[in-house]
Amino acid sequence: MFVKRILEAFPPTVVSHSAALPLPTNLKTAALIEPLTGREVQVLELLAQRRTDKEISAALVVAQATTRTHIQHVLEKLDVSNRRAAVEAARALGLLSAV
Repeated sequence: MFVKRILEAFPPTVVSHSAALPLPTNLKTAALIEPLTGREVQVLELLAQRRTDKEISAALVVAQATTRTHIQHVLEKLDVSNRRAAVEAARALGLLSAV
């Protein structure tokens, strides 16, 4: 996975001003440059169930435009271009069950 290769290419600390901060050891957090929000994880779980935008919107009680925005953020954070790839990447990272 692209994100994993980037993280492996850098040393295990991040320099912030004058202090070095250790990277998180949790794979779920470490593998993502920007972690998913709780709502984005909910959207991802519904995507894994092959739900449509309309069904996701109804389940989360949000507008379809909001659902599309959440989906776009998930795709960007997982560095993928479609829903199926997002679900596969999330499963590989342990964000979703393998079922």
